[in-house]
Amino acid sequence: MTLEVCALVSDLRILEDGDDAEIGERGVNLSGGQKARVSLARAVYSRASILLLDDVLSAVDAHTAHHLFERCLQGELLRGRTVVLVSHHVQLCSPGAAYVVALDNGRVSYAGDSQTFRASGVMDGLVQTDSAADSKEPETPAIELEIAKVLREDEPESETSSTVAATTADEDGKAPEKKKAPRKLIEEEKRAVGRIGKDIWKTYILACGGGVYWTLFVVAMGLATASPVLENGWLKIWSGAVEKDEATRSTVFYISIYAAVTGIGLVFSTARWFVLYYGSIQASTVLYERLLEAVLFAHIRFHDTISRGRLLNRFGKDFEGIDSSLSDNFGRSFINALSVITTIVAVTYVGGLPFLLAITVLGYFYYNVAKVYGQTSRDMRRLDSVTRSPLYSLYGETISGVTILRAFGAGSKFLRDMLRNVDTNTNPYFWMWGVNRWLSVRFNLTSAAIVGITGVVVLLTPGIDAALAGFALAFASTITSDLLFMVRRFVGLEQSLVAVERVKEFSDLPREPAEFIEPRPPASWPSKGECIVENLCIRYAPDLPDVLHNLNFTLNAGERVGILGRTGCGKSTLALSFFRFVEPSQGHIIVDGVDISKIGLTDLRSRLTIIPQDPTILSGTLRSTLDVFDEYEDAEIFEALRRVHLIPSTDVSEDSEVNENVFRNLDSSVSEGGDNFSTGEKQLICMARAILKRAKVLIMDEATASVDYATDELIGRTIREEFADSTILTIAHRLRTVVDYNRVMLLDEGRIVEFDTPANLLSNPDSRFYALCKATGKTEFAVLKRLAGAPDA
Repeated sequence: MTLEVCALVSDLRILEDGDDAEIGERGVNLSGGQKARVSLARAVYSRASILLLDDVLSAVDAHTAHHLFERCLQGELLRGRTVVLVSHHVQLCSPGAAYVVALDNGRVSYAGDSQTFRASGVMDGLVQTDSAADSKEPETPAIELEIAKVLREDEPESETSSTVAATTADEDGKAPEKKKAPRKLIEEEKRAVGRIGKDIWKTYILACGGGVYWTLFVVAMGLATASPVLENGWLKIWSGAVEKDEATRSTVFYISIYAAVTGIGLVFSTARWFVLYYGSIQASTVLYERLLEAVLFAHIRFHDTISRGRLLNRFGKDFEGIDSSLSDNFGRSFINALSVITTIVAVTYVGGLPFLLAITVLGYFYYNVAKVYGQTSRDMRRLDSVTRSPLYSLYGETISGVTILRAFGAGSKFLRDMLRNVDTNTNPYFWMWGVNRWLSVRFNLTSAAIVGITGVVVLLTPGIDAALAGFALAFASTITSDLLFMVRRFVGLEQSLVAVERVKEFSDLPREPAEFIEPRPPASWPSKGECIVENLCIRYAPDLPDVLHNLNFTLNAGERVGILGRTGCGKSTLALSFFRFVEPSQGHIIVDGVDISKIGLTDLRSRLTIIPQDPTILSGTLRSTLDVFDEYEDAEIFEALRRVHLIPSTDVSEDSEVNENVFRNLDSSVSEGGDNFSTGEKQLICMARAILKRAKVLIMDEATASVDYATDELIGRTIREEFADSTILTIAHRLRTVVDYNRVMLLDEGRIVEFDTPANLLSNPDSRFYALCKATGKTEFAVLKRLAGAPDA
């Protein structure tokens, strides 16, 4: 029942997996109208006695708006519940409203019953100049049949994917076909297995620097490691000379040499860390630039199929490991390895072959313990990284939708999900340190055995003097910590390289085509705006069906064409194809004689203009938002703002107005995503950007869906004046927006079903456009025919 009154039944049929379809983060798999109706259905499903609906009718077409108002807002499911509706559909909604509040610049201009409101002059300022559809005129069954015919002539009335899947056995007694698993939109995050590959090591080593850097690094490390050996060696010489009473030089001499060796060692120790961290900073910079470039230039489909949490994880936690722990683990692994080698050589020099055999046996044991520790710890780190992405995604979704969660009382559910994700993420981290403790116990026991063996060898070796024995025992005792920390650091290095492994995965993403392709189009291209579409087929992925099927049409220079069609018919896909956000699987788009597939993306996208349904506003100032590349004077920017009616067309600039209208100040701050502006204001800002650019080809995708009707009509006049010589392709739900265009195209399931002038289509009672207009009501239908220049029947 809820699906039917919210006009979602046909949408579930369009979606491949019906109500099991994955919609993706922020509903990327749904159109603007589908998002609005899903949100409305969610509110209707709730048991709340008060519903607050914010402009749920703006993103749907005229007949769907009538359906939602008649069947949902005034239907049985909302009977007895208080509904507060914010909407620009004043004439549609006001007759059914018990109380009306009209706002103007943040002030209440009217508050009272709907009958008085319709008789007042306030309503005239909220609707278009011409009379809209007579809202008091209910939809007749004949009109509803026309709407159904326009939408889908062959659809059953209430069947959804779920009901189809739930059908019982057929007449032959066969069980119904098992419902296939729904297609995954957001791909599961991959987790590598096994050792860190050679290509990962190579990637990091080359990112640090070339042959000169690594030569300098090895020399610095070798000299710094040799310094303690020289210090201990000089102490041996000094103590031996004193014991044999052969000290021919003063104590100051020995102390001076020892101080000089220690000072030189200090210089070398400092130098090795300087060289190490220089390479680390270089590697971090190179890897970050590669990742950023790969993500920015990845195919649009990548961003639809990857959760935001994965990107935050790569750019956040993974790079935290690369910046901080990777270089430290790399350097200390090298230092501890050299220290262990030095210790083994020194003790072997004293103990001879027996100790070498003993250390070989113990080394084999060390290797097996370290191997188990390395495999387990490395996989724990990978699990830790993979399980962190859902945590980031859930946190981002919770923050962005916190008002909805609180309104529906769903905070406790998301809190449970958050705690579950935190537990899942901390579990690998806990066991990673548990394995670390396991390693410490075994290595401490083994290292103690090495020290004991060294002592026994020293006692059983005849003729060894005290200096050599002390030298051997001193180095043997240090192997306890050296071996433990060498393994820990090396495994820690592998854990840190897991971050490089994950960053490299995204750095090797398939990229969009080249930004520039020679020969480049002329600087004046496109000069006319003629567009030819030939056999165009579009699909979003190789394993997905075509969204557009063999489209063929021509847009003449300076022509205005409107595109209509139900949700999911391919309107927005057609608009995106002009900018090659989706590449055609077949066919071409030719603009002024140039095949757009043969030119670079920067040349293409900088010469055309699109105003999307979901406007994108970057943080900064109003000036930087409107003039990203600082190409226009302030006077030009203010004029564009006037043309879209964000500031008054007069030159009045009273202090109160300046304070109230932020658009009068180009230095006004713009928050992230333009959250300090309404959706309608953001759409008008995008319109102002288009006016400044004045491209020869302008594509508008529901560009004024969230503005009121009066402003929509004014914007229409502005477009006709400012883009008189441009080719305009407009996707719209409001029929008035496109009824005076040169031609109108109706799409259905990715195919062109009608393409002609509005006058010709309205002169044909059998056309779908005729039925679409007639479904708006008698009064509005007459207005649409007059605007289109169609003869009266």
